[in-house]
Amino acid sequence: MTETHPSAGDIVFSVARTIFSRYRNFVEREDVVQECWSWYYSRAEHFNQLLSEENTVQRVINEKRMAWQTKRHAERYARREKATRSGYKLTDEAFYDTVVIAQLLPHVIASVVDNTVLEQAQNLINDGQPKKQSAPAEGGNLLATLIDIKKAYLKPDVS
Repeated sequence: MTETHPSAGDIVFSVARTIFSRYRNFVEREDVVQECWSWYYSRAEHFNQLLSEENTVQRVINEKRMAWQTKRHAERYARREKATRSGYKLTDEAFYDTVVIAQLLPHVIASVVDNTVLEQAQNLINDGQPKKQSAPAEGGNLLATLIDIKKAYLKPDVS
């Protein structure tokens, strides 16, 4: 077994605390810690080399890099657990850029106020850029995005 670098524990427990606080209803703290350690030990030689850097500035950069990579791994684990416990597939999740939402939200609000169909909003959205023909499997992305934004807009505030 590879030796554990002294600062690895601080990074692992910090990342595990962050992920657990966000997904506390879906994961156990010990499971997140174990997943972080598993990730660390699968790359221990590389991480130990990064954390043993003699240049202080580079070592701090390496610690942040390791923390970021460990956080991404732990978050994937937590999202997978959340999906399993909530009854959906991880592939059902969708993430949208805030700029896209900001551009499309006026059309969604107009469809709610005017009681119009969202398909009509597709014709209204014209940014002046030439449109390339999309692949048939990717068609309808705009409509799906508009529907997702409208669903979130109409969702009652729980707080």
